[in-house]
Amino acid sequence: MEYYSSSDNINITPQENSTSAFSIASMICGVIAILACCAGILSLPFGALSILFATLSKRRGKNMPGMSITGIWLGCVGILLGILMTVYSFFMVFNDPMVYDQVNATYEMLYGESFDEFLERYSIQ
Repeated sequence: MEYYSSSDNINITPQENSTSAFSIASMICGVIAILACCAGILSLPFGALSILFATLSKRRGKNMPGMSITGIWLGCVGILLGILMTVYSFFMVFNDPMVYDQVNATYEMLYGESFDEFLERYSIQ
């Protein structure tokens, strides 16, 4: 007895994959946005790309895949953490005298002038 006979009519239809490349890209960019929040501004473009890819992954008449929803959440959290880290960094530099002196010394070592001279030259302070 032959297991697969030629008389059998077997119609195998491929199952549609519910995750698209945009969903995967959204989630990856969201994770990178979370990881890059320590760098401050660097998390903003990755978070924005995560949200963009998630919205591009939605197909007409279908629900948004779970990976895209996760990518949106991770992107939003990454953007928020990046903004908070940037604001906190500026706050620490300009309000803590010890950190300000370290920035002054490092700036002078790298560029040959202190951070105070730089701010005075461009009349920022």
